[in-house]
Amino acid sequence: MKVIIAEDEYYAKKMLVKLLTNINMDITVCLEAETGKQAADYLADKDADLVITDIRMPEMDGLSLANYVEEHCPATDVVIVSGYSDFNYAREAMKYGVRYYLTKPVKPEELEKAIWDITKAREEKRRLLEKQVDRRLLQESLQYVNISGILANRALMDTFRDLCGGQLKERSYQMILLQGKQRLSREEAKKLAEFLESASDHANIQVFYFQQPDEVIAMKFDGQDALWDQKLYHRLKQELPQREIEITCGISRIYKGEELLGDAYRDCVYAINGRLLDEKTRVFEYEPELSMEQILTQQEELSIYESVMKGSYQQAETALRQFFEKCMEGSRNVYSLYSGIMQIFSVISRAYCSREASSESEEVNRYLLFSFKSDLYQFRTMEELKRYMFKILENTCGSQEEKGSIIEEIKNYVSLNFRYEISLNELAAHKYFMNSSYLSRLFKSETGMNFSKYLITYRMERAKELLKNTVFKINEIADYVAIMTPPILSTPSNAFIR
Repeated sequence: MKVIIAEDEYYAKKMLVKLLTNINMDITVCLEAETGKQAADYLADKDADLVITDIRMPEMDGLSLANYVEEHCPATDVVIVSGYSDFNYAREAMKYGVRYYLTKPVKPEELEKAIWDITKAREEKRRLLEKQVDRRLLQESLQYVNISGILANRALMDTFRDLCGGQLKERSYQMILLQGKQRLSREEAKKLAEFLESASDHANIQVFYFQQPDEVIAMKFDGQDALWDQKLYHRLKQELPQREIEITCGISRIYKGEELLGDAYRDCVYAINGRLLDEKTRVFEYEPELSMEQILTQQEELSIYESVMKGSYQQAETALRQFFEKCMEGSRNVYSLYSGIMQIFSVISRAYCSREASSESEEVNRYLLFSFKSDLYQFRTMEELKRYMFKILENTCGSQEEKGSIIEEIKNYVSLNFRYEISLNELAAHKYFMNSSYLSRLFKSETGMNFSKYLITYRMERAKELLKNTVFKINEIADYVAIMTPPILSTPSNAFIR
């Protein structure tokens, strides 16, 4: 601890130096000043941890010095030492943050106690500041991962739990997911976070921005089981449509227990997928899986099947357009939309496998790499979903015009699923319905490397990004980018699987 002594009486000053020397601490007297001005001039260029000052001194008295320290050196503590025990001096000193007022002659035990108390207070302040900084750094670091990655990584889950104030286990919560029609900037995400934090009077809300899936997640905690917040709900409905960036919002059911965090996230995704059928609504609450209406007729299925077999895109395109037109009619729900999409992919898969006459086509348990939670969620508007579906259909009918964009789709798929074991052959057969050899050649010509190398390179780049921009440990990052069990797949025989 670096200490300045400001005392115009020589022997009193030397006595203070001696008393400080006898304290069992690492104390250095960096200045023995005779006036308050000398101490202030020293502090103008250098720093000190503590100033011990008399009240009455020439040029600048002790109270004026305490005032100077408070205004210019907030990290420096002050102890007043004076022969005047008048309470008015102590009261005046307290205005300038002085917590200790010792009267002369100074007792060694009183000075030592003051020094130790100040040291403990400084250490506690330092720990609190470090904790605040660490918390901020951790929250900044989390933006480079996502909820799924947090759930799968113990260290990341510990971080998320801590940032939620340990409330995941003890209190009921709802999750709120917000996403823009276009990608959010960091500044826009920050404004959304500030809006959410101020939108409710009584709820405890913790807000996170996840960069990779480009979503803002709010965890709203409450001590009661029934925590639905009408004020927050109405503010979301009223203010989201007025924002410059078009924002949609999905709200989960009420949960309690961190083991249900994944369910809460799934609720939000299921809810927000409703934007595909209702582009005017901004706030979607989770609804149970409603009964699914079969939108695609058998005749339309047959038409798509025959078109793919013949390589006739126009006929298949007409059937697909009719499907989307019916989806937008009446009050169709998003579950029916997804079921219809899975029907279409199932038809395309059967036709593709029959046409290719490969060993893969003879497999009984064909499956489709398209899920409600991840794949459907990546489309923020119905137009984006239509373009994707028409692109797949055009591809399976033999057109070569949009092949470059298929590679972009694969790269996007890798960015969302790089933590899983991914095979280009699997993507070719079960997601893009292309000849695997052709897709492999196409991928290499577009990217300059084969798919396996691209996947490894991408994982390494994500690891480098995490090392550079986050405070996670190397082993935590290694766990995060490690290969995991593949995501749940959908099968034609049981199309609607979470």
